Amino acid sequence: MGFVFDRLGTKSDAEQLQKLLVRNVRMLAQLGVCPVARDKTLAVSQIGRLRSQINDNFANLASQVDAARFAFQFRHRREEDVAEWERIQRAQPEMRSIYLLELSLLSHRGRREADSELAEHQNQALDHFISKYSDELMHIAAWIAHDEGAPMRITDDSIRLLEQAFEGHNSPNSRAIADICQKMTSSLLILQNKC
Repeated sequence: MGFVFDRLGTKSDAEQLQKLLVRNVRMLAQLGVCPVARDKTLAVSQIGRLRSQINDNFANLASQVDAARFAFQFRHRREEDVAEWERIQRAQPEMRSIYLLELSLLSHRGRREADSELAEHQNQALDHFISKYSDELMHIAAWIAHDEGAPMRITDDSIRLLEQAFEGHNSPNSRAIADICQKMTSSLLILQNKC
């Protein structure tokens, strides 16, 4: 049976894992830029759909990683496949961290008082940060898929602009948003290093 899978299978375990990882990174990029203020019903529906898909992908990826581990122990695999599997396994904690931070940020942004509490320049700085963050996730996905070279590091400009916009604004919600964005940046940098 192993001979049939090894010889006739269309994709290696590592390729399947890589595709799942790329899909999850792209969905995290989409989740980050989900609109929360305009049409609440549409936003809740879109966020719920993405959350469900991301959770399913995390479960599929964990299952595939376990299956690949089993296959690697009992069948000879190319060193490239093993290295890819290890890279994907190392990236999982940061992927989950990014996911939870994005959900937390969406929660803070979706609060009714957040719109009235934040000034226009703060909302613009937050939108700019989120857009740059999503772009960086898309670059990481393309890099993992070998569609482009190594992604550029997220610049300090976007987080610095955000911190400047929130400087001196002492509401609990604005402090939480700034802290979450800082942690998102750290998680993104760690993800880039692990991938």
